[in-house]
Amino acid sequence: MKVKRTDFLIFFALLFISFSPIAIDTDTLKNYSYFWFLAQIVLVTMVKYRQGNLIHFFTPASIAFLYVCIAFLIASYTYPKGYVYEIGDLEGFWLWENYNRTLSYVLMCGNVLFFVDYIQRKKLDDLYSIPRIKLDNDAIRTYMFIAIVFFFTFSFIPLDIEFLGGSGDVAMIPKTIATLTLIYILSIKEVRFRYAIYFLILILFSSFSYGSKREAIFLISSMALIEVISKKIEPKLKHVLILIAIAIISVFLILVMSLMRGYGGYIAEGDSVSFFQTLGYLGDYISNDLFVVYFFNNLEVNATYFHSINGMEYVINDKSLIDFGGTIFKVLFILIPSSILDVKPDSIIHLYTITKDPVYRSIGGSWPINIYAEYFWNFYYFGFIFLGLFYYIFNALFIMAFKLIRDGRALFVIWILYAYMESITLARGSGLDMYAVYMCFASFFSLVFYTLYKLLSLRKISTS
Repeated sequence: MKVKRTDFLIFFALLFISFSPIAIDTDTLKNYSYFWFLAQIVLVTMVKYRQGNLIHFFTPASIAFLYVCIAFLIASYTYPKGYVYEIGDLEGFWLWENYNRTLSYVLMCGNVLFFVDYIQRKKLDDLYSIPRIKLDNDAIRTYMFIAIVFFFTFSFIPLDIEFLGGSGDVAMIPKTIATLTLIYILSIKEVRFRYAIYFLILILFSSFSYGSKREAIFLISSMALIEVISKKIEPKLKHVLILIAIAIISVFLILVMSLMRGYGGYIAEGDSVSFFQTLGYLGDYISNDLFVVYFFNNLEVNATYFHSINGMEYVINDKSLIDFGGTIFKVLFILIPSSILDVKPDSIIHLYTITKDPVYRSIGGSWPINIYAEYFWNFYYFGFIFLGLFYYIFNALFIMAFKLIRDGRALFVIWILYAYMESITLARGSGLDMYAVYMCFASFFSLVFYTLYKLLSLRKISTS
């Protein structure tokens, strides 16, 4: 692997940034650690920018790095300023005793994800030698029809999985699969004004799914991925402006969807209010004295920052908590009913929550910790090594999937776009087990889409 001299110097700078917190006192770091995250993201962006292709910003490893680094950058600024909704979390933040070590570990995890991307960069550039397959217009029209029917059906009909022995409504999955299908078709057909249509799709999705603001925002990542795979795009200044526009749109959607969920008390729980009616409350919400606190809570960056670092603090203070891969290998047991095997590994969400507050966990409460912290919980300071191995494999699998997105065949296995979108949730802290469960549902609905397409195609042939 040939490494440019400038890249080598940046690697060295990243290592220095990662280990430097060890020599600094914890109180200083609590007040100024956002400088470390800012330095890391700037250096990594410099290397990726020089690689001359936006696709290098969109691998699962890169998305995980950017999500965690940006979230921690914002939260490490808000906590010492007191812009925190949960007072108990703010008090816990000032009680951390090992922040120099946990900060160093977090930065090292970011370096490892960047290095994984760096050694796989040639495979990404090779994607653009793959020719596009011309899809049949009848197939596209049929898929669009199925997607629209599924979207509106599951917007009004819940899909409770109690009959499978589980709990909760998974209607969001087929609805998201349907939305991704429409977005993918618009892109591969290079529909004029599709970016405006994307925005309208986001508004529609948000209107019917205001209880799932993360999915609405994460859809943007899949939209962007499809576009950068369809055509090789060299990073330019205009993309910074586009990124700012996307950030503004994302914040706008988060604020409106939060209000629709009753946040701030402007809309009573149970009231049916449209997306556009909610806009009337936005001005009052922003002018609220506590808006800054509410805003950062809306972004969920404070929660993922606090609980992730807090989880690592627990492990440092009590090494008996180290799970030696248990929460990772739990994924192997997801299809085995408890009636057959009643002793299975616990999820990281369960282990952290029951350690922090057993009573809260006993009534069904949960707090996620991000994937960096999960690997720390399992492998202590060696967690970043195992994290790198996981993302090396994860990236490789998605690069194979990118080929399907590139040539057009992803229309028939649309769940891979859902898997990509949900990789952000995995980084945020869903646990590999829950990620796998959602992928099982997504692949099932993707298969249903394909089966319906085949049946409708056969009917057309038989009636012609």
